[in-house]
Amino acid sequence: MDNQFIYRRKFPDPRTIFNRSQVEIDDLFENAIFILDANVLLAPFQIGKDNLEKIHKVYSHLNKENRIFIPEHALLEFYNNRSIKISDLFTVIDKYLSELPSIKEFNYPILEQLTAYSEILMYRSEISEKVKKYKDSLNKLKDGVTNWNWSDPVTMMYKEVFSEKNIISIEEDEKSLIEEYTKRITNEIPPGNRDSAKSNNSIGDFIIWKTIIKIGKDLKTNVVFVSNDEKNDWMLKGNKKSISTRYELIDEFFRETGGFNFLSITYDNFLKRQGLIVEEIENKRNIRTINIESILQKLNHSFLMLLNEINSNEEHPHIDSDILDPEIYEFNDTLNRIKDTISFSDEILLFDMK
Repeated sequence: MDNQFIYRRKFPDPRTIFNRSQVEIDDLFENAIFILDANVLLAPFQIGKDNLEKIHKVYSHLNKENRIFIPEHALLEFYNNRSIKISDLFTVIDKYLSELPSIKEFNYPILEQLTAYSEILMYRSEISEKVKKYKDSLNKLKDGVTNWNWSDPVTMMYKEVFSEKNIISIEEDEKSLIEEYTKRITNEIPPGNRDSAKSNNSIGDFIIWKTIIKIGKDLKTNVVFVSNDEKNDWMLKGNKKSISTRYELIDEFFRETGGFNFLSITYDNFLKRQGLIVEEIENKRNIRTINIESILQKLNHSFLMLLNEINSNEEHPHIDSDILDPEIYEFNDTLNRIKDTISFSDEILLFDMK
């Protein structure tokens, strides 16, 4: 196709430029419909329980007003990538289990006459028992993740908030979608035009965009698209930083919906603005999350007390570090890696190893 007139294809009705008035973001948020991208649906797998509750409140508040929806294709992407998130979490726990330290044998009968020797044997026994309990509890943790299936805290939150009425699909068949997508790639019309080299799901952003326009048309309303996808085909960039929604998208949405506005924002920006107007609701937490936290808290408390007892022994204030496997003192780093993955509250999984 001849691209000498590519601008005409990008902006078929330039007169609309002068038909729009400035709309403040705060005003847009008061009545707009919110559309969630797949990466936003997956984002809660990286946060802790408190923030998950806040998101629950935000979504519930908007859902009561019929102002939050999910494109069918975004939900399909969530289904596909959710299993990857669960697999990554399982892998971290399983790897940690394989890295559990062992306590070296210390068997020198000639030292039995020294008080310190019996103390060392006692401490070794206690630490070995604690490490065993760590391993047992981590196996329980791993079993808990295995048994999540579709009952993980994030998916359960969505089941509580959303239903079929929140899922929006488009009517076009696959052939017509591919034909239109191909033309848009040729004419460099966003979104999705920069994904054409992808072997799988390169058409995904375009299908989601078609769904966004459909919602704007059907409901005759402004739309805010919540996404962490800040690629150049969605956002105008300056110095590698997002400045605003691509003008091509704003213009196309305005034309296709008969004069309504479109805005793309990040997840953090969305939560920051919505969180200010959402009322507190009853705390509803997945029981498996509570059980996991309880296990880790008990383990940390017991192990910390044991280490403190060893280090504060008045009669023998210093125990040769060679007696204890050095990996014991790598617990803190390993546990914090798990903390970063599971994202529980900060007071969990922290040792003072000084």
